[in-house]
Amino acid sequence: SILQEAISGRLVPQDPNDEPASILLDKIRKEKAQLVKAGKLKKKDLIETPITEDEIPFEIPKSWEWVRISDVVDVLMGQSPDGNDVYESSENEDAYEFHQGKICFSERYISKSNKWCKTPSRIADRDSLLVCVRAPIGDVNITQREIGIGRGLASIKGFGNISTIFLFYWMKAHKNNLIDQGTGSTFKAITVEVLKNQPIPLPPLAEQHRIVEKLEQLLGKIDNLKL
Repeated sequence: SILQEAISGRLVPQDPNDEPASILLDKIRKEKAQLVKAGKLKKKDLIETPITEDEIPFEIPKSWEWVRISDVVDVLMGQSPDGNDVYESSENEDAYEFHQGKICFSERYISKSNKWCKTPSRIADRDSLLVCVRAPIGDVNITQREIGIGRGLASIKGFGNISTIFLFYWMKAHKNNLIDQGTGSTFKAITVEVLKNQPIPLPPLAEQHRIVEKLEQLLGKIDNLKL
């Protein structure tokens, strides 16, 4: 309930002095255009598909915007590397720490793996949100270092200095919606297109940080009560 209040704009008051999310979106569009020029994004990544009315599950404050997650973050789907390139070791400066699935997930930050890969097919940047895209769908963690990611994980990195912790909490609140969109007979999974098309309510940057601060306070109190 607390998470739902947070992503609906009802947990903290809006500040009329905040730069609205529409301005943040304009900055993100310019940032993405520069990345296309630099060859780091493709032109198709600039295409935005508007959110339809039947996709909007609740009202948000006027300073917020409904967008698709791919409009405001870079989504990278994990891919299996050559099996002969993955090996166990305590550490290797010439290789990338490798993760496949949530085996090393903790409460928030992914723990270190004993698996390494010299040439991973996909690399998640530091301060990226890691999302399980197959059973269990929607579990999330944050990486504090560059890591290689295989099948079962996707990496989400926000443009425009979007708060990774806000995305972390949004995904926690949104988890059941992702699970409902999973397909498969042996185990459920979601595709990269399903993940990219998720609608997200985007607050102003300043409010993102206020929401995170308030959530940390409230959830911390709940954890203390559990003890």
